[in-house]
Formats: sequence, structure tokens, C-alpha cells
Amino acid sequence: MTSHSHDHDEKRDFIRLGVDCQVTFKDAGGKEHQGRCINVSGGGALFMTDTPLTLGSELTLSVKADTPVIKPLDVMAKVVRVDRIEGKFEVGVKITKRL
Repeated sequence: MTSHSHDHDEKRDFIRLGVDCQVTFKDAGGKEHQGRCINVSGGGALFMTDTPLTLGSELTLSVKADTPVIKPLDVMAKVVRVDRIEGKFEVGVKITKRL
């Protein structure tokens, strides 16, 4: 009999949940932008947007489910990844503070 643990495929602190919902974010200057959230976890989120963002920049982020039953997730977040994909930007953020 072999013993093995049931680790996640990736070594992360939180499980990521795939979603398809609206995300609204404000940049450091307070300008509001829109995007679509791809996945979210207790530690961060991944979303697509038309807005180019800079690594290390701070955002105020609100992830809103398409149903009013689920409350929005409102957080401060730091941009940790930006990939250009077909004219849009896939942005990974780390949650720094819950609002």
C-alpha cells in the first residue's frame, strides 16, 4: 500500500474558483475600468480587460457575480501578472486588503 497526499496540482495557499462575471477596478488615479473575471481565490484573482496595467500597481477591485444573491468581493489588490492576449490584457492580482 502506498501513501500519498492529495495535493493540489499547483502549490497555492487557496483553491481557485473559475468564474465568468463582471469586475470593476479603479487605478491609483481613481479612474474606473471594467473587465471580466476568469477566476478568483482567497488570495487573488485573474481577469481580462482592455486596460493595460503596470506590474506592482495597486487597484481597488470589485468582483460582482451576475446574481444579487452573492455579495460583491471588494478588495485592494496588487498587479502581479499582465499578459497581452489577442489585443486584451490578462491580469493577475494578489489581494492585499479586504474592504
